[in-house]
Amino acid sequence: MPAVAPKAELFGLDTALVAVVGGLLFAVAILVWWMFFSRAPWSERFVALAGLVVAIFAIGPLTHISLQNGMMGSLLYIYAFPPTLGLALVV
Repeated sequence: MPAVAPKAELFGLDTALVAVVGGLLFAVAILVWWMFFSRAPWSERFVALAGLVVAIFAIGPLTHISLQNGMMGSLLYIYAFPPTLGLALVV
């Protein structure tokens, strides 16, 4: 979006911010659905959740220092949560 419309806004917010927050909100919505409303066995639900937590903490030392320290240390977890959740659900 920045390449096509660099100063675009959505609801008065920068589109990059909307994309990051939207991805995080939808990832949380998928996690809530997976944990409480899916028909998967409880053992699979907890294994996927444990895999998600382990993967996010295991990926930390492998990332660049700017990603580890961004937003006072929480940038890595915000950016890593949605794709790691998708990978955990696929596995």
